[in-house]
Amino acid sequence: MRSDPIRILISLLIFGAFILSWEMAVRILELPPFILPTPSQVGQAFYNGVASGLYPANITVTLIETLAGFAAGFVLAIVLGVLIALSPRVEYYLYPYIVMFQSMPKVALAPLLVIWFGLGLKSKIISVALICFFPLLVNTIVGLRSVASI
Repeated sequence: MRSDPIRILISLLIFGAFILSWEMAVRILELPPFILPTPSQVGQAFYNGVASGLYPANITVTLIETLAGFAAGFVLAIVLGVLIALSPRVEYYLYPYIVMFQSMPKVALAPLLVIWFGLGLKSKIISVALICFFPLLVNTIVGLRSVASI
């Protein structure tokens, strides 16, 4: 097994070769930037955003939307998970709908959420809540059932 500095150096060299290959492939194939920008264009755009102060305000808004959506999804998943884990009747009636909604791609629901709730904060919070809800629900049910069986 190689020492850590050598592994880190090899990883950095592989990453550098990937970035260089990407840059060269885009330039040689003359791909338009809206299809696949070069890494140098991505870096320049990132620098422009940092230099203009664009990111701090937007990071704050995104963080608020993400945390609010996670909180909503968390509360709903915990409450429903406890009800399902403790009541076979609730599970019998709700589980088919939970499986149906869990199997739907959340990306496909995003346009509907925008139409129903607009482009504002509400549709984004609901999108995040939907993404968080199902893994939290399933883990709540499994966790409560595993503790009850001990």
